[in-house]
Amino acid sequence: MTMDAPIPFDHAPGVQDGPGLEAKFRRIFDGFSLPLAFTETREGRILDVNEAWLKTSGLTLEACLGRNGAELGLWAVPEDREAIAARIAAEGCVKRFETRLTLGGRTFPATVSAHPVALDAGPHLLWEFEDLTERHQVARDVRQREADLRALFELNSDGVVLLRDGRVLDANPAAAAQLRCSRERLLGTTPWDWSPDFQPDGQASAIKGMAMVATVQRDGVARFEWVHRRMDGECYLAEITLIPIQFGGGPVIYGTMRDITERKKAEEQRLHLQAQLLHAQKMDSLGSLAGGVAHDMNNVLGAILALTSANLTPPWEEGVARASFETIHQAALRGGAMVRSMLAFARKTPATDGNVDLNGLTGEVVRLLERTTLARVRLTLDLDGELRPIRGDADALAQALMNLCINAVDAMEGAGALNLATLNLDGGWVELRVEDSGCGMPPEVLERALTPYYTTKEEGRGTGLGLALVYSTVKAHGGELALESAPGAGTRVRLRFPGVAAPSAGSAPAAAPPAAIRPLRVLLVDDDELVLRATAMLLGTLGHTATTAATGEEALECLARGLDPEVVILDMNMPGLGGHGTLPRLRALRPDLPVLLATGRADQKAVDLVAAHARVSLLPKPYALEDLNRCLGDLA
Repeated sequence: MTMDAPIPFDHAPGVQDGPGLEAKFRRIFDGFSLPLAFTETREGRILDVNEAWLKTSGLTLEACLGRNGAELGLWAVPEDREAIAARIAAEGCVKRFETRLTLGGRTFPATVSAHPVALDAGPHLLWEFEDLTERHQVARDVRQREADLRALFELNSDGVVLLRDGRVLDANPAAAAQLRCSRERLLGTTPWDWSPDFQPDGQASAIKGMAMVATVQRDGVARFEWVHRRMDGECYLAEITLIPIQFGGGPVIYGTMRDITERKKAEEQRLHLQAQLLHAQKMDSLGSLAGGVAHDMNNVLGAILALTSANLTPPWEEGVARASFETIHQAALRGGAMVRSMLAFARKTPATDGNVDLNGLTGEVVRLLERTTLARVRLTLDLDGELRPIRGDADALAQALMNLCINAVDAMEGAGALNLATLNLDGGWVELRVEDSGCGMPPEVLERALTPYYTTKEEGRGTGLGLALVYSTVKAHGGELALESAPGAGTRVRLRFPGVAAPSAGSAPAAAPPAAIRPLRVLLVDDDELVLRATAMLLGTLGHTATTAATGEEALECLARGLDPEVVILDMNMPGLGGHGTLPRLRALRPDLPVLLATGRADQKAVDLVAAHARVSLLPKPYALEDLNRCLGDLA
């Protein structure tokens, strides 16, 4: 409360004529919350003070009466006292003069007002003092908060803009950096000035933007993704948040924008890699399934081969029975070859290095695919009868050829011609050629065809690894791959490999009959009853004596009880210990006992197990009489 006009009192405080008026004046005077002092104007001596003055100064009324401000040390800045006196002399009063006072042992900022009061005794002044300490502290706090908020605004790594009536009122350095311009250039612009005409979803930027503003007005906040165009023309994806706030005495929209272009790319790459991982896991599961099926199938084929081999050993006369057994025998051998091809395709067999006949390999792939993939197209074979062999891994090469055949059939969409050819080239090279009459590839696709994970097939039909794996296989064999294609002209793939010396001319010698070896005592261990019976019969045909065991644990018990075999045929895949757990325990009981490790899935685990123990050989299933006889002869 301030007093802006003179207060007409008829009597000075303390005058006794008019006790009612004096009491009323005293109640008002003492009840005033600000310190008040009543002085004469000539000397400025204090005639009275109120309770707030006494409380603030810490002085008694007697100590104040008759003294002026200078004598009480009231003025911390003497120049201000002189300025106040000059203003009173000129204007008769002072209103809210800001200075510093000393009262109650402390100095503090304050405003001073001196109001003229007309009394019978002459003009007097009523002084009002207001302590500004708290107000100044509040002002400092406000300024500090503003400075802190400004610092947060300026240092925010996200772009921040303040929009009023759709135009930029303020922007931080990050916003200017995102849009690649100065802050001054941003001021006064609208978001449409740095947005393409259309967003990726096909909506016009202006229409979509108005929808976002409506969302802000309805929900109080809006979060969305938006394409911005930098001032140099480049576009990027931003994550936008809009919040309505009060600022500078009116409503504004506080907007943040974060460049998420790289994050989106990383997320897309992560999802792509995740999809590739899931596909790889699926293929690994299929490979494991193929391995399990192959194990069971090889057991069945092994029993058939064993029985046909045993029945073909006696000198049968030509006739229907012998022809039937020979046909069954050949069918089982072909079935075993198909199982091996499937295992190679599923990566369940170890890499090998030996002479490979590309003509024979091509025939095996064709036989594997002819009832499924290749049945949909016309297939022609043009194989060089004098083709030189190459060195390499037949399984890996077979998989590469299968990939090419499957790609070719897909490109022809079930109707067309596929030609597989082999030929000798100058310089000792050998070529395998795969040609199709499909749709062909434009130059931009042909350029990236060998890039891993690149595919033009729709989702779910390709991984983009087929040609990349073919290329890596060819390079691993020291070869070259040439890819020729054009739209509407089909595709030709040439695989070139360094050849090795061809086998000597002349007909191949007839297969020698199995070498006669002395009768052996054989411990036969297999969990499949068909294999046990058939192999026992085959061993009997060769003149050997077989003791059978259905598990590795049973075989170990037989040895512990004193069984003295000369050879053990041990199945790799059985319940319980299996071959992997049985072999070390068998070695502990009989360190020098020869072992044939039989398996329908010659994976790396089996190869490592054979390498880790002396006098252990691998016996791949299915095996015929000559295979078993040869392996036994090698160990005996």
